[in-house]
Amino acid sequence: MGNLGRFFTENLIDVQKSFDKNVIDAVCDNSDALIGTEMYGKTIHSVETTTNSFPKSMYFVVNKREPEEMKKQLVCAGISEGQIYIINSKDQISEMFDLEMVAI
Repeated sequence: MGNLGRFFTENLIDVQKSFDKNVIDAVCDNSDALIGTEMYGKTIHSVETTTNSFPKSMYFVVNKREPEEMKKQLVCAGISEGQIYIINSKDQISEMFDLEMVAI
């Protein structure tokens, strides 16, 4: 998970705490080095495990370099395009969470 992904997840967790409600079903990554580790209190799973466990959830692809490839991977795993949201800049995250611009 890169800086952009961490920035997004940290802000989503802050929102989750504000509403005292769990809004994150799972965190997934393609990196074998990250799968099975824990980040922000969530175990990181493979994309396959996550899509099988949460077929109706919304998916946020947070990646600057290859978001369309990741979206394609999710679609091939049975997730509809309407469930997938691509975030590829800190501006999008700041707007989404109504944040002041923060350097990452």
